Amino acid sequence: MKTDIYRQLQKQLDQYSMGFPATESRIELKILKYLFSEADAAMFTALTPRLEIAQTVAARLDRPEAEVAAQLDDMAERGLLFRLKKEDGPRYGAIPFVHGL
Repeated sequence: MKTDIYRQLQKQLDQYSMGFPATESRIELKILKYLFSEADAAMFTALTPRLEIAQTVAARLDRPEAEVAAQLDDMAERGLLFRLKKEDGPRYGAIPFVHGL
């Protein structure tokens, strides 16, 4: 299971502008495991680059909104996803992995 969610995450990141290709050494999986917990990886793969409110993400995952919002905020604070703060609440989206940031 661990490798599967991280491989799924790698494939999703590879579709974005910066890419994140698979390697023979599988170093990309080691990097992702260092940055993302399994729960974070699963959350990220449930996101799209389109900005969404936590309620929408929670409904898609069939999880409590407060729990999802807390995880999304934590991930945004660690730079794992994009958060746009708006007057009516934050919006979240998947972002390309940029090496060195």
